[in-house]
Amino acid sequence: MGIPEVRYARGDSGAVAYQVWGEGDLDLLLMTEWATSVDSIWEHPGRVRLLGFYGSLGRVIRFDCRGIGASDPVSLERLGDLDQWVRDALLVMDDVGAEHVAVSAEGFAGHAALQLAVEHRERVQRVVLLNSFARLTATHDYPFGLTDADVEGVLSLIAERWGTGEITAVSVPTLGTGALDPGFSGRTERLAGSPMVATAMVRAMYQSDVRPLLACVKVPTLIFSTGDLLYVGPEHTEYLVRHIAGAGLTRAESRSFYWGDAGFTDYAEFLTGRAGDASDRELTTVVFTDVVGSTQLAVELGDRRWRQLLDNLDQFVTIQVSRFGGRLVKLTGDGHLATFPSPQAAIDAALGILEAAPTLDISIRAGIHTGEVEHRSAQDIGGIAVHVANRVASLAGPGELLVSRTVADLVAGSGLRVDDRGEHELKGIPGRWHVFCAAR
Repeated sequence: MGIPEVRYARGDSGAVAYQVWGEGDLDLLLMTEWATSVDSIWEHPGRVRLLGFYGSLGRVIRFDCRGIGASDPVSLERLGDLDQWVRDALLVMDDVGAEHVAVSAEGFAGHAALQLAVEHRERVQRVVLLNSFARLTATHDYPFGLTDADVEGVLSLIAERWGTGEITAVSVPTLGTGALDPGFSGRTERLAGSPMVATAMVRAMYQSDVRPLLACVKVPTLIFSTGDLLYVGPEHTEYLVRHIAGAGLTRAESRSFYWGDAGFTDYAEFLTGRAGDASDRELTTVVFTDVVGSTQLAVELGDRRWRQLLDNLDQFVTIQVSRFGGRLVKLTGDGHLATFPSPQAAIDAALGILEAAPTLDISIRAGIHTGEVEHRSAQDIGGIAVHVANRVASLAGPGELLVSRTVADLVAGSGLRVDDRGEHELKGIPGRWHVFCAAR
């Protein structure tokens, strides 16, 4: 694959460099460890292979946070500031029109990813934390990591030797394995930032502590460990698994920073749901809902009131789904994915949700399809039926419930009013699909 064009998302406080590659239904926000840049990430053949793998899953969006690489500078004191990092991510997402994303974040970037998922959960569908950690220094209630004296020694070494490749060789020894020339690691360091920038960024990394965020993570999360970052031991990984509700764990121990083939299947399944064993398939009715005009509403309400509204909506939807014998599979930012044993139950539940939405001063749309799904985990399902239901929902207007012909045929004679809305193309799904509007 060719090297993607470097673009800039321009905001009031500066510009953020980013690249986009791949295509598909999934928007994947790739937050690599800070010490890489748009100008170095495509140089190593192993990483190019890995980036190509990401691109096979969907549209990949990767950026240099401000102060690093090709993005505009910030003061040394603001390097590694999570609020700034999250603003950079949102600026880039808006620039490319990515309303909802899955996030894959590595190392220290995992801290920004967690804050993004907690503060803007309506825009984050799921999170993979790759070789990440809650904090890196030891305290009385976190008995692993470096001491303060150890950290000062690391910072002194970075200030003296950054740009030579020695820091990378010590902390990530397999990063340069297979590089086309011996200067790769040093060049990667220099393209990320100067010695002062690197020292400030690493200081921020060792000072960062996201333990208070872990209990607030409400999106499906996969903890993914390859074991090739020497400063991230298994105890850091296990802490995240224990403290993020429902988090999965994949250990893909690899001799290469670029994984080899280790872990590809688990990673892809978690993000896309494409892989699955036939024995895990089930015929079910799939329902998607989402809040109409959620972005504008979030801006008008502000973060605190928007989160409260979503909490109230989640509680009501959970009760409604359970009332009709369904299963709430997951939250989808500002919407929900649920399954039901019958189309009639799915329609009754969805109409109840739509009819109650005005009491929360919101409007909801929904889509339903019946078909086979793959059970990827307790937190997710996959398969064409899921994509069809999602696409059908995207055609609905405010307060509307649209269903596929399959569903319409199955509820014939039930007394429901089913109005023909014609045939439509569903993005990414072959053929034309007949869609109907269901009402009481």
